[in-house]
Formats: sequence, C-alpha cells, structure tokens
Amino acid sequence: MRGNDVLWLGSLLLLFCSEMVSGKEGVVFLAQGRIQGTQQFSENKEEFYAYYGIPYAQPPVKKLRFKDPIKHPGWEDGVRMGKIRPAVCPQWGITHVIGDENCLFLNVFTSRLRQAQLRPDEPLLPVMVYIHGGGFYRGGMNIYGPEKLMDDHKVLVFVQYRLGVLGFLCTEDENFSGNYGMMDIILALQWVQENIGKFGGDKNSVTIFGNSAGGAAVSMMIASPLAKGLFSAAIVQSGSALCDWAIEENPSKFADSLAEALDCPHENRTAMFECVRKKRTKDIIEQQTRIQKRSFLSVIKPVIDKHGRSDPFLPAHPRELYEGNKIHHVPLIAGVTTDEGLSPLLWFLIKQHTLLRNGTRFDHDYMPKMLNDMMDNRYDARSLWDVSKSIYFRDVSFEEEEEIIPPLVELIGDAMFYYCVDELLRLHSSKVPGKTFAYVFGIRNYASYDDHMDLELREITSRTSLYNSAVKHADELPYLFTMNGSNNAIRTSSKGNYNMAKLWSNFAVQEEPTPNSVSNHKVPLWPPYSKKNQVFYNLQQVFSTLPSGFRHRELATWRHLLSEAEAAAEAIRLAELNKDPFQPYRAVMWAMIAVAAFLILVVLVLAGILVGTGKKQSESIKPISSYEFT
Repeated sequence: MRGNDVLWLGSLLLLFCSEMVSGKEGVVFLAQGRIQGTQQFSENKEEFYAYYGIPYAQPPVKKLRFKDPIKHPGWEDGVRMGKIRPAVCPQWGITHVIGDENCLFLNVFTSRLRQAQLRPDEPLLPVMVYIHGGGFYRGGMNIYGPEKLMDDHKVLVFVQYRLGVLGFLCTEDENFSGNYGMMDIILALQWVQENIGKFGGDKNSVTIFGNSAGGAAVSMMIASPLAKGLFSAAIVQSGSALCDWAIEENPSKFADSLAEALDCPHENRTAMFECVRKKRTKDIIEQQTRIQKRSFLSVIKPVIDKHGRSDPFLPAHPRELYEGNKIHHVPLIAGVTTDEGLSPLLWFLIKQHTLLRNGTRFDHDYMPKMLNDMMDNRYDARSLWDVSKSIYFRDVSFEEEEEIIPPLVELIGDAMFYYCVDELLRLHSSKVPGKTFAYVFGIRNYASYDDHMDLELREITSRTSLYNSAVKHADELPYLFTMNGSNNAIRTSSKGNYNMAKLWSNFAVQEEPTPNSVSNHKVPLWPPYSKKNQVFYNLQQVFSTLPSGFRHRELATWRHLLSEAEAAAEAIRLAELNKDPFQPYRAVMWAMIAVAAFLILVVLVLAGILVGTGKKQSESIKPISSYEFT
C-alpha cells in the first residue's frame, strides 16, 4: 500500500474515532464550528443533550442596528461550550434596563445525536421550534425549561429575537423598515433547515409554536411569503395575527414620539435614522418604556412592511393574505384558556389602581380609554363602550368591584383573544380543511403563571373569588415547560399519564394530536375544526370535546358589534375626506348614520339577549381547581 493510501485511511479512521468521541461527549460539528452540549434529563428521566447559546446571526449592533439580521459566520478555533444561557434582548426589567443587544441565539435540545458513521439507519426526529411571547417588547427563551417536552424523542429549539424599538421601530420607508424581530425568526428557521440534521432532527418535520405574542408571530409566519418551506405545522396559543394588538397600522406616530424623546430630528427620516442608531441602548429602552406607560398595551410591534422592503415580511395585513388564500397550507392547532381577560386586567390595574374604585370615572373615562387601547384606536371608543356595556354589564353596579370584575374579564377576553383566535380558526379551516384543531385550556393549578406577579396586584384582585379559580392567560405554559423563576412543582408527566405535552408532541410527529395510536390511553378523539363543526377540545382534568364551540354565542355578538363599529368608523373617515363647502353637513350626516346603526344594533342585541335568557349554551365553562391530568 502506498504512503498516500495509508495517510488517507489513517485520516478516515481518525475522523471516525472523532465522531465516536463526539457522540459520547455531545460535540456537534456545524458549518459554523464545533459546539459541545451538556447532558440533561427529562421529567421522566429520559436522557437528552442541551446546547445553550448557539448564535444564528451576527450581533445587531453599530451599523447592523435597525437592519435585517445577517447570518453568523461561525467561530474558527476550538469548541464552543453550549452550557451558558445567553442574555435576553434589551428590555425594561423591574427597575432598570436589562439585556444585551448581542442576543440572537438559539437553545437546542435533542434526544439523539445523529452521527452518520454510528447510526446511519436511524430515522430523524421531529423538530419543534418555540417562539416566546411578551407583547413584542419583553421576554426571552431562558425562562422555559425543556424537561416536559423532552419526555418524547424529538429536537426542541427555543428562539430569541429582537424586541421593542430595536426589533420593530418603523417609519414605513427604507430608513426604519420595521419587523427586524420577525426577520430574526425567519433567519433562525433558515438556520434550523441548514443545521438541525446534525442534532438528529428532520428539517422536513418542523412544527413552530408560541404563546401570546409568540402565537401571533407563529400565525404571521403562516401568512408571510418569506417563511415558505421553513416549517410544516404550527401551534398558536392565546394569540393571533388577527388580534388588534398584534399589528401596528400607524407606526410612524410612535417613531416620531421616540425621536422627539431622544432629541433626534423626525422631519428628515435619514437624519432621524442616523441619530437614533447612535443612541445608547439604555436611553432607547428608557424612552420606549416612558412612552409605553401612556398605553395599556404594547405600542411597538410588527407592521405591514411593503413600503420599507423589496421583499416584505408582510406585504398586506394577515387577514387580507388569509382571505386571498396567500398563506402556507400547514396543519394548525389554535386555542385559548378559559379566563384570558384576567391577566390583561391585572396589568391595567398596575397602570390605573383606581380603575375599579370610582364608578363614574370607570364608565366615562377608564373604559373608553381601555377599549381604545385594546382595539388599537380602530373604532369610536365611546360608542363601542356604550354598546359593550349593554351586552356585558346588564344589571351591574359600577360602584361594586365584585360585580364589575367577572363581566370585565369576559369583555377583555373577547376583545383581545377569543374573537381573533376564533377568526384565525375560521379562516384557516376554510383553507386547510381537516387539518385545523381548536382547544380551550381550563385547568387551574396552584402554580399559575401569573402568581409571581406583584403582591400589590394580588391584594387588588383578592377582593374577587375569580382570581383564585381562574385559568388566566399563559396558564398552560407550566404544562409544557419547566418555568424557571416560578413554582416548578406542577407534575404533569408520569408514566402512562396522557397530557398536553404529549398532545403537542403527537401533532409534531403525525400532524394530528390524537392519532389512532393513542386509543389505549382512553383519550377522546380530537376532531378537526370547521365552519360547520366548530368543535373545541376541552383540556380539563378529564379531556372532552365541546361540539358547539367555545363562547360561540358571545363571539357571534362581538363579530356583529365590530362590524357595525367598523362601518361607523369608515363612515366618519369618509366624511372627513370630503373637503367641500358641505363637508360639515356631510360629517354630521354620516355621524348620525353611524349613531343610528349603533342604536339599531343595541336594540337587536338586547332583543337577542332577552330571547336567549336562561338558554346559556353548555360551552360556557367554569374553571376548576385541579392539579394534575388524569
């Protein structure tokens, strides 16, 4: 044998041994470089490897601030230690700014390392990619532990993306095109396509899922042309791109306010860009927070970016893309918790402690303001409140906090979550029949996700029994993740026990949450949602189905209410556009028509309520105090 042949065989043997050692040590060879993970165990003591802090993009700092992300070039020497959790993206903490702009990282968890020489015939694992929530201005991936979902063999990925001003500032032109945070997620999903096979994952079986703003981001991915081919299924938890709080339709207003607060020019957008880009992170987030405090909800979020990019993330509103069938036809799970409205109410109470203590101000000032914020200033808040009051607050004294809170929670829930998730289900099921599934989560656990909130809030809400029995926004998360920083005693995954994490895993593998293989668990079939059969899967102590949907009657009323409010707002807008001598009279005429339409709606709604009194549908669920799935 010639010397070159010996050298070649020796190199091949060395590579083989290297791969064997790598498999034992959890070292993965990526195009970016080598990375070493750490061994961990799932809730049921299944072994898996964890890789924290894998960079997928260059740090978005200096000239890369307010720019679309650029692929990370990798590290040249040595092995990167994937054991350190990266910093969150810049945001306001409890008392000061926290985080680092160098925050575009992934955490990857795998049940199997696929080393071609060792296991050439083993099938690849399904991949689940989680997008965290937080209103697009706070949050991060490190509070979510993988232990529950890693009971089943899979590859799990957590994504971190830019938030707040640094992720979404937009002037509707090429200076601040916005949606930088969404473009981060796109690049992260591209990274998954290129690299996940090295972790044993199947790039053709990628399920994206998220809660709240993360759920809205997931549904935006379904509608974005840039996400084509990057995932095969989606799960949307308590959020939707169709929610009024999810899309900002007038981003320049906030941009001007921020520029003024930072002593930057705003008439000249190019000068404004250069000025804001050079400001300290601390100053930007502090001013963002100061402006944010004027509103009940986030004021900085994703936009329709067709004017700022040649290849926009959202060329039109997601509703328009859905109605035009310009979406990705992937299987979908979407759902809510039974008392979504309570969590926003708690945050409203932080901003306005006297919200419930003065009936007159509650009626005349606070509620129109709150509705205006919840509906993103799309409608005439006073008229919308007057009609809502007749629906939700019949026979309720505004001087009694105990009486106000339950209907207020229902109103907030319908306005912010139930209606827009229901709209997502309705539209998606019409485009992807037989592959759309709906759920409502109703298990109250003593370790509710919000229970770590300010003690002052708990004192405020302790005056109503609802707080102690409600299943609030994000209360399902401890059943999917080990929530770092909160009570981790929720035990949901024992051998032979069927749970939410298992349903999500089934969907990631087979695109159905209850395939035939689960029949031995005595789990009821989860049928698909359709316009004709609006069935919800009832995730309570014992799983069941709700054949007539969830809050079906209330949401039908809300749909008609918004339709009338939108027509009235459009009439007033058209009147204002008429710049002729008769414009004042036209404005009065259109305003009178709008008011008349509202009054007619009130009469019809009240008539419907009177007819339906005592016939409350069985889908209205009262939350229960339960601690485990059975």
